[in-house]
Amino acid sequence: MEREYSEKNGIGKKLLQFCIGAAAGIITAALTALILSFVMTLNFIPDWMTSIAALVTQLFAAFACGFVSVRLIGSGGLLYGAISGLVLFAAQTIFSLIFSSPCLLLNFIIALLIDTAVSAIGGVIAVNTGK
Repeated sequence: MEREYSEKNGIGKKLLQFCIGAAAGIITAALTALILSFVMTLNFIPDWMTSIAALVTQLFAAFACGFVSVRLIGSGGLLYGAISGLVLFAAQTIFSLIFSSPCLLLNFIIALLIDTAVSAIGGVIAVNTGK
């Protein structure tokens, strides 16, 4: 009886749900970046707006990641939202090391804090919304 419970609510299942949430965050980031890049081609946009667009993309991605992960798990909004933010941050770090040059340590820490905090907020909102 106890084995069935551990298999049903085990770490492997939660890890899969965190990965699904991270995938939702990555898809949200890609779509947000695509929309913002299209908007930026329509008008003259100063160069400093690209960093704001990247921040908006990261915020939407982190929120979606925390929201989807905690919605799948169903409880533990703050903790599981923060953990899903760490999973998203790990994925973003791997992608940034593959496709671009390494960033500064300060940018790395800021991205870690943003992903964790906003995903935790998304997790809290996911727990508190009705089904």
